[in-house]
This record gives sequence, structure tokens and C-alpha cells, in this order.
Amino acid sequence: MKKINKTISRIITTITALAILLMCAPASAAGCVISVDDTTVTEAGTVIAALRMENNPGMAVGKVTLSFDKTKLLPVSVSRDNGILQNSYSFFTNLDDENIDASELDSITITWVNMTNIQGDGVLATVEFTTVGEQTGDTDIKVAVNELANASQADITADTKNGKVSFAGGGEEAPNNGIELGIANSTITKTDTKLEGSMKLSVYSPEAITAAFIFAVYDSSGKLTAIKLKQDAALKSGINEVQLDEISSTVAPNTNYVVKVYMWNNMNGIVPLTDETITQQYS
Repeated sequence: MKKINKTISRIITTITALAILLMCAPASAAGCVISVDDTTVTEAGTVIAALRMENNPGMAVGKVTLSFDKTKLLPVSVSRDNGILQNSYSFFTNLDDENIDASELDSITITWVNMTNIQGDGVLATVEFTTVGEQTGDTDIKVAVNELANASQADITADTKNGKVSFAGGGEEAPNNGIELGIANSTITKTDTKLEGSMKLSVYSPEAITAAFIFAVYDSSGKLTAIKLKQDAALKSGINEVQLDEISSTVAPNTNYVVKVYMWNNMNGIVPLTDETITQQYS
């Protein structure tokens, strides 16, 4: 009888140990990838790179580092707008520190915390750089995952994929291909605390194409404060109307802001489809 009890005790101990090990094991995340899209420098010398997540198993906490050549790229801002982290409880980067000289940075850390699991794939953050002087060729934005876990504090393993920035001679020339970009109607207004509204674009295209429109808000120092994307807009040959709704940005009093609208092929290639850019001033 004692031998039977010892055997049962050992079995229970083994099962308990296995259960503990399973509870502490990394969360299954087959194929989970965090990457930066390849992108091309705009004519104005701006780089907008999307950090995205694929095959998300459900995560709540993360810290990712993006490394780059500071002699070629100057970080300007990081935004979570229109991404899967836009409603996360906490989101911050080392660029938020006012005491940091961005020109000395060769990496950006992006950290987020949420109380429950965030589901679905998509953009984690949009990072804006400007080029340092005249550049040619290309350079990499390298991705490292420092921390990734779900709401139960189980670690998640993710592969990474670096992004490539193509300078194309210091900024890709936008084609003068007959596309005309203008404002049909705008309800955007600025108060002491907010810039918000909607904008209807008038777009003439000589042929049927698919385009992405990027609405960006910059403060007087050139820092990106908000971004609104409209992807996969199907345009017919002729005049089209493109609606950009729910545009919103927190603003500071007594500060001027600039709104710009770009027209690109898509958010992966980020190749300009026209040399025309809408620019509006708000003071």
C-alpha cells in the first residue's frame, strides 16, 4: 500500500511540475513576425516607415528597438494613430524625452502596455525620419524585439524582418504624369486645443489607378503630430472625389500648424504618384 501511495504521489508531483512548466512556457506564436516595411525617400527628403506585426497571437506588452545609421537618417516622430496600438493603455518612445537630442540617436525604442490582449495584425507604429544631407543608395532600419508578452505575462517569440530605405539620389522624383490634386471641400478648424474636421479631395487622373492618401499634421518645428491614412482608393479615369474623415490632432495654443496631403502608390512602396502636394496653414 505504501508503494502505491508513493507511486501516486510521484505521479501527482510530475503532473504538477508539468503544469507549472506549461504555464511558464512562451505563448505559441507560430509565424509571428515584427517587421519594418521597405520604403523610398520622398522628394522632400522624408521617410515614413511602418512597423507592423503579422500572425499576432494576442499580445499586451511589447518593447521594440529600431536601429539605423544616424549619419543618414534623423528620427522626427513616432505615431500609433490608425494602428492596432492606437487604443493601448500606454505607448511611449525615447523620442518623447524632451532632453534627448534626436541627431545623436542611432536607435528608437517603442514600448507599449495594455491590460488585455490586443488582437489582429497590422501597423504597430509609423515612424518618420528625414534624410541627413544628400544620400544615395540605400540603408537599413533594423528591428529587435526586446520584450513581447500577452496579458497573462507569458512570453511571445517573434521573428523580425529589417526594412530597407532607398534614397534614389536623395529623394525619389515624383512623376509629372497629369494627375491633379486639389481640395473640393474642407471642414477642418483649429482651436486652442484641437485641430479637427474632414477634407474632400478633388483628384484628376488620366487613367484608372489605385492610390494611397496620407494626411499629415506638423507643428511649427516640423514634428509630425498626427497622421491619417486612406489606402487602396480606387480612382477612375477623370475627376474623382476622395473623402478623408475623422481628422484630429491635439494642438498647443499660440502655435502654427501645417497640414499636408500626399498621394502615393501604397503604404508598402511609398512611391509618389504626383509632384503635387496639398499644403494648408492653420494658426
